[in-house]
Amino acid sequence: MKRQESLLLILRITGAWAMVPVSNGHASVTNLAFHGLLGLGWAFGAEKNQDLTTSQTLTWHK
Repeated sequence: MKRQESLLLILRITGAWAMVPVSNGHASVTNLAFHGLLGLGWAFGAEKNQDLTTSQTLTWHK
């Protein structure tokens, strides 16, 4: 039985800005967020040079 491993890494940065009302005026508020996702996958019975996509990573092959 052949086995192929894969590693998926996704990094994202999101930002936002808002005007928030406070007494006697308003305040500018900023937000910066960093997001990360790390995934491991195994495909059993895959061909040796077969490319694995994200959907195939989570599918068991016979």
